[in-house]
Amino acid sequence: MPNDDLAARIAALEARDAIRDLVARYCHYVRERRHDNIVGLYTPDGVFDMPAVMAEGGVRSGRDAIAETFARNNEAMDPWPFTHNHVIDLDGEDRATGHVYTEFRIGSDDMRVGFVGVYADEYVRHEGVWKFRRRKLQSVALPA
Repeated sequence: MPNDDLAARIAALEARDAIRDLVARYCHYVRERRHDNIVGLYTPDGVFDMPAVMAEGGVRSGRDAIAETFARNNEAMDPWPFTHNHVIDLDGEDRATGHVYTEFRIGSDDMRVGFVGVYADEYVRHEGVWKFRRRKLQSVALPA
């Protein structure tokens, strides 16, 4: 019995670590404008919900729509995303939810913090790898 508990605790630690890495890679790929890598972090039916205060608000479903949105917006903004305070709740072995607080510095505007917000995420283990099933960003634009 104690080994089962230890195995479950290790599995939970590994899941949380993989989900944190998923978010870090997301920011890294956004910064480097690696749009194919960004969409590879989503499940094939993944959803990205972007607020209207950003360049193009609305829901994007599927990898192609997500890639198109990032390609347009990242070129215009030159974003530098920074994330903080990642809260992860595991919902079994293959599902989790989380909240990630964020600030976006805008390179095309002298590195000004343009937005602050929070991602409400749904994560799933897809083909053995943790992916975004859904990301909903709620953000506030800061005055220039």
